[in-house]
Amino acid sequence: MNPDKQQSVQTLQQLIPSPEASACLSEAAARRLQLVPLARRCDETQDSLLIACADPSDEAVAERLARHVPAGVTPVLVATDVMGIPHAINKCYANNATAGELLSLCRQPATAMQLLQRQPDAIVRLLESLLLAASRQRASDIHVSPEDQSLQVRFRVDGVLRYFSTLSRAVHNGLLVRIKILSSVDIAETRRPQDGQFSQFIDGNMIDFRVSCFPTVNGQNIVIRLLDSQCRYDTLQRLNLPSKIHRALAELAHRPEGLLVVCGPTGCGKSNTLHALIRERDASSLNIMTLEDPVEMSVAGIRQSNIDAEHAMDFAQGVRGLLRQDPDVLLIGEVRDTPSCAMALRAVMSGHQLLTTVHASSALAGLARLRELGALAGQLAENLMAIASQRLVRKFCPVCDGSATDCHSCQGSGYQGRQLIMELLLMNDALAALVAKGAGPQQLLDCARQHGFRTLREQGEQLVSQGITSEREIERVLGREDRHRSREVRQGGVSHADVHA
Repeated sequence: MNPDKQQSVQTLQQLIPSPEASACLSEAAARRLQLVPLARRCDETQDSLLIACADPSDEAVAERLARHVPAGVTPVLVATDVMGIPHAINKCYANNATAGELLSLCRQPATAMQLLQRQPDAIVRLLESLLLAASRQRASDIHVSPEDQSLQVRFRVDGVLRYFSTLSRAVHNGLLVRIKILSSVDIAETRRPQDGQFSQFIDGNMIDFRVSCFPTVNGQNIVIRLLDSQCRYDTLQRLNLPSKIHRALAELAHRPEGLLVVCGPTGCGKSNTLHALIRERDASSLNIMTLEDPVEMSVAGIRQSNIDAEHAMDFAQGVRGLLRQDPDVLLIGEVRDTPSCAMALRAVMSGHQLLTTVHASSALAGLARLRELGALAGQLAENLMAIASQRLVRKFCPVCDGSATDCHSCQGSGYQGRQLIMELLLMNDALAALVAKGAGPQQLLDCARQHGFRTLREQGEQLVSQGITSEREIERVLGREDRHRSREVRQGGVSHADVHA
């Protein structure tokens, strides 16, 4: 949350207290002035303390508050519902074990059982500690995995799983039930996969959590995805792509009709790219509609819908319904089968712009995938604007410059943050003619290269030469070219690495 832009906090019901923020304001002062410390933000220009209150314009409260915060800390007042303040203050100043102490107690079965018996809210605080730690470590996912005698907790940070803690199996059922209650999931169901979601207010940001519970031989495995609105790359500018690709995507986004496909594995940022593209359009003068599974980021002015194939609507039915809504731009989360591919092409051929994704390893593989799903060569040649394939690679830590020597910023990994690399196959007359004839991958690649096409591997090598990442990281994400080639030759197919050779 940017304190300069934040105007109010709608609810404090989902607040996870910040120990650093609570330490800046005494409990007595908080209760007397009816203030809730939310987050402490320190950067190069300012050390600020975000505080919720009933009336931020009350100058008397602001003047009294200034006498209670540490020197050099700037209080930033935001409005909230007065009814939630007393409970939030109690939560911020509860005399409980610290997160470190709580994790330590939950590691051993004996102490974990004692904790659960003596403190009924221990599971609630344990889960909040995990969510807070994951958020602060910039994790995209939390893995809570039951083993034979323990419970392993790992965070996925910058695309790589990192060990966080080992807990006693005694806390597994309690954590599972608490997560299911928050997610509005049936706590009695243990044999089928379940999905849910909930939100929490952490360090001044409302963070959405998407939950997946899956049965294993040791109990239900839990994966929680963090969706922080403050960390999304929701504009083309924020994607930080090379200027040539940026300009090409911006031009494609403003075309009145045509199909644009983004390829890549799960977790490579395809949804962010699609939403960055639709944000290029003027939602006030266009009817922009989406069909997603599920809707991960809410966008003002855009009509968004969730897929509910089990009860009401799959992708093909959804697209058919959207076409009756007089849309100008359609975003379909994924083309995954022949019916949804047929409906997507029908939408494009009826004069709409449609953005979607397919699971494929490269732009040329994405073209082949569309053919497998029933798209005719002539249809693709006439209606396809472009196919992009993308990956996310880790960047060197700016603090230790990749050395990882006792670096707290990157936690010893040598990397912090990720950079998007993208190959963009733009359709032109020559390429469209080859697609219409059903040309092979090598012919298509040769033609694309003549018009400036650069592969993912070449984009990655450019980042290496610029000192942004390492060759080892590019190999981790894209694999070793020779290994992929030999595998595909044995299988008699064409791989991402083959078409990039």
